[in-house]
Amino acid sequence: MIGETKVLRIGVTFLLSLLSTRDPLSSTKSHKLFNQGESITLSGQLVEHESQMVDGHYFNRHSIPGREGDEIVIEMVSDDFDPYLRLFDSRGVEIASDDDAAGRQNAQVVVTLPSTGTYQVIAVANYENTGGAYTLSVRSAREDDFVQNEAIKKAYDLNLTINQLLNEARYEEVIPLANEALAIRREFFGENHPDVADILNNLAIAYQWQGEYDRSEALHKQALALKG
Repeated sequence: MIGETKVLRIGVTFLLSLLSTRDPLSSTKSHKLFNQGESITLSGQLVEHESQMVDGHYFNRHSIPGREGDEIVIEMVSDDFDPYLRLFDSRGVEIASDDDAAGRQNAQVVVTLPSTGTYQVIAVANYENTGGAYTLSVRSAREDDFVQNEAIKKAYDLNLTINQLLNEARYEEVIPLANEALAIRREFFGENHPDVADILNNLAIAYQWQGEYDRSEALHKQALALKG
């Protein structure tokens, strides 16, 4: 969920596993991706004991071809668990990762590929010992994809700062940042999107501690309605 700090640590054991783990959808290697308007959508499962990091996070590896300069969007969506995406080049160097940029805890990477070769998309469950069904899609990027991705990441970073300020009881500083993050999420996700509720809750807490109880209660009710 946006607003929480979730870090996936990668070690030598996991990097070696990228080279040895069976690609559950290896047929993706035959596709010629990234021509304008083309896309691929795959269905997968994160299953216990089939693919798992040493720290308990389940993952699958998907191989995709890419050319230097290709601009692509990779999206991972699941109703069963919180997805996390990681993208590695042919040398095993991580070039992109994401947690929640697609909204509703779903992950999205928007990236310009730095070289020609086979890339590894790592579909990960963000929490230990969780898994289930997911959909992975790859398509060519549009200019507005980069704009939206940067804006959503800014809102995510703002919410991290907001949570820190709330913990430090710096409530007056929360309000302008929360309003900025709220405007971003409403613009790109819509007024009634559940991800808007996180910001509304933080804004409500700030107003409550400043004694503006009516405003705080109204914001809490809006947040509850969106999550309900």
